[in-house]
Amino acid sequence: MPQEDSRGPITSHRGRASAVTALASVPQGMSLYELMQWSG
Repeated sequence: MPQEDSRGPITSHRGRASAVTALASVPQGMSLYELMQWSG
């Protein structure tokens, strides 16, 4: 697993933000409430 990419170090915050964005962006994505519950 790479520790950084072209934007710099890969942190847990960036990973979570990317995952939430991906889950919200698909056609049958999670609702805002579901995203809040999933992300803590």
